[in-house]
Amino acid sequence: MRIRPGNAQHIGSRNQQQDSFAFTHIEDAPLVRRAGVLAVLADGMGGLAMGKEASDCAVKATLSLHKTAQRETPPTEILQRAVESANMDVLTMARKVGVEGEAGSTLVAAIVKDNNLYWTSVGDSRIYLYRSGELVQLTTDQNLATELLQRVADGRMSMEEACSHPDRAALTNFIGNPDIKPADSNLRPLPISDGDWIILCSDGLFGTLTDDEIRKELSGNPNDSCERLIQKVVSRNKPHQDNT
Repeated sequence: MRIRPGNAQHIGSRNQQQDSFAFTHIEDAPLVRRAGVLAVLADGMGGLAMGKEASDCAVKATLSLHKTAQRETPPTEILQRAVESANMDVLTMARKVGVEGEAGSTLVAAIVKDNNLYWTSVGDSRIYLYRSGELVQLTTDQNLATELLQRVADGRMSMEEACSHPDRAALTNFIGNPDIKPADSNLRPLPISDGDWIILCSDGLFGTLTDDEIRKELSGNPNDSCERLIQKVVSRNKPHQDNT
């Protein structure tokens, strides 16, 4: 299977780019055979301290853990260890400057190995799978909105109350959390095929564009597709557009 990466980003209307992302070296055949191909994205939490530093730290920790993984280590375990390593590194970084627990980032990471997809997520950045014209969100947002919707399902809250809750976007889990909860991950490999698209994105994208608007740009060269998505976000001219 041939993997073609693409990427794009924009600062939006923010003063600082706090989204970080990376791919492993696809041409590194020994690494690909041993641990697969990794893509990772982290969105520094603007409401906390050191958002940019936290996202950079989380991405670097994930890359390092993947690079040193052994052949016998399952991708699910690589991703679990990556989350643990990223959380510890961000906590350590924050502790050195006296802001432990106040520096945080989301994290989504995906590994493609032997024609299977493995993923993990902490926070509310997302991973989508686009296949045969259908765009499916693989991750579950770890934020208050998800918990509010569960209350609606349980009959403890109305949909109107959930949608109007002032803190619905607040994260319930993040990297750099002293009491981090389990990541949202797939326990079984997801088979993928030629023609599938795997999209990692921060809320600057899905918070501005609908799923249908995202889906319409997923064709042709991946880099061109990413640039079209960014330009579509920018064209909305939102006054408080987040990093994308």
